[in-house]
Amino acid sequence: MADGGGAVSRGGLLGVVSE
Repeated sequence: MADGGGAVSRGGLLGVVSE
């Protein structure tokens, strides 16, 4: 799930994974 949005943009863990 590498969407690329950032921890703040995605919201929490999902953002960290995207980064």
